[in-house]
Amino acid sequence: MKEVIYDYKEFCEKIDKEKPIHHNCQGRYVDTLQTVYQMQFKIYAVAKQGDHIILFEVDSNIDTQSIDFIKQFAKIGKGPGLQTLYTGLIEKYAKPLNSTEGRLEE
Repeated sequence: MKEVIYDYKEFCEKIDKEKPIHHNCQGRYVDTLQTVYQMQFKIYAVAKQGDHIILFEVDSNIDTQSIDFIKQFAKIGKGPGLQTLYTGLIEKYAKPLNSTEGRLEE
């Protein structure tokens, strides 16, 4: 069984921090003009109670043609801008848990 949680605090309370914790991110353009990028960030861990996998998930739809995105990443470009957003998710969610890139599977 796999449990999916969207609340970071609840996720942290339910996981066994002594067991491996991994994270990854998948992304793709969801429109034909390749302007809207869908990013799905996940952290995988083992539950404190039971040995099932708990998954924390953050989904983002990023309009790479929006004024905010362009202002923020005009100097570095679209690809590096998306990488910067991914790095921000790692800093915010994965690093406090000492997560490494990868995933857990049953």
